[in-house]
Parts: sequence; C-alpha cells; structure tokens
Amino acid sequence: HSSLPHMGESAVIKMLEYLEQMPDSVTLMEIDGGVNYNSVPSHALLEIDAVSSTSKPIVKKIMMINKHIKTLEKEFFNFLDDDFFPPHPTLNIGLVRTLQDHVLLAGTCRIPPVITNEIYETWMSQLRAVCEANGSQFRVTDYKKPFRTNENSDFSRGCQSELRALGLDDSARTQPSTNEASIFSRIGIECLCFGPGKREGNVHTPTEHVAVEDLHRAVEFYKRAIERFCL
Repeated sequence: HSSLPHMGESAVIKMLEYLEQMPDSVTLMEIDGGVNYNSVPSHALLEIDAVSSTSKPIVKKIMMINKHIKTLEKEFFNFLDDDFFPPHPTLNIGLVRTLQDHVLLAGTCRIPPVITNEIYETWMSQLRAVCEANGSQFRVTDYKKPFRTNENSDFSRGCQSELRALGLDDSARTQPSTNEASIFSRIGIECLCFGPGKREGNVHTPTEHVAVEDLHRAVEFYKRAIERFCL
C-alpha cells in the first residue's frame, strides 16, 4: 500500500512510474489519483497484492499504454510553435481510478496551432490501437481546435486600449488551454481570451483561486469592451 504526495508534478505520473518497477505478476487491488481529467493531480494511491496472482494481470496492460504515452510525448518535441509556452504539445494524465470492472485513465492533450488535424488524428489513432491491443477502450470526449488571432487587428488593439485604461497588463500572450473561443474561431469569429486573477501556477491546480477585486476589474473590462464594440 503506497500513498504518493504531490511533488511539484503529476502525482499520477509518479505513481505510474512507481508501478513500472513492479513485476507483471503483481495483483492490482486499487489505484486512485486526481479529481478530474484536466487538473494536475495532487495525490495518488496505489494498493497491490504481491503474494497472490491473477489469471488476468492488468498491470502489464497499463504499463504498455503508459509506455506508448511516453513515446508520444517525445514525439511532441518535433513540433514547436515559438509563440506558445511551452512551444511543444503537452499531455497530462489527470485522473486514474479503479472501478467495478475496469481501470479508468483520463487526461488532456494541449496542442498549439502548428499541429494540423492530420497530425492530431494520427496520434489519436496510434493511441487507440495500443489501447485496443491491450484489451482497452479509447475515447476522445472533447476536441477544440487551437487558433491564433492577429494581435494587430482593430479588435485586439481596442481590447488592449481598454486594459491600459484600467491599469491592467495589456500585453498579448498565448495560453496553454482551451475554451469556447476555440469553437467560435472555427466559424470566423475573432476571439481573445481574458479572465480575472493569476493564471500561471494557479489555473488547474488544487489551490486555484481568484481574488474578489480581480473579479470586479474583469467585470469593468467586459463592460467597456461591450460598449466599445457592440453599441
């Protein structure tokens, strides 16, 4: 029985690395980590039986899938988009859980605009094939195509002007996450992403939070943007 604390990185990833050291004959009793697919897990728990054996070992199957995930992550470094940080695609295994008749692994893959649909479909097909070869099911539950907005457009410049007027940072940056803007951009709607509070080291972490005063400033910005572009 082993409980793995958060060590500045995904506790689920650390647990899978720990499981790799176990022999195939080990019986997996319980595996649990994370709270949802797109957060960095702060805890993970692994319970094994090293004495008894099973006719259907699952540890080897999990390790084969995890091995391919590691290979896929290495391939990410061949596709760089310097406008984004980090410039390469990233993958997070945010949830692992023992259910009644299967083990669930769930995560997210962040891809910058340099990744074409063809490349994305190839990666997903490869991962699906590995899962099926190990008696598992693979599902993509959501996909939002990445986008890029011209920072010199009237819309971008106007929003930056309103930010400056409120004493807020008006620098244009890319973001390593997705939202509804990825959907709107597909039909030609110019999009920018703005939100209250601190992003780096805060979003999708166990201690994610927003100060009330930041919420008030965000409301004022949205009000000004609506008045500028919609009225």
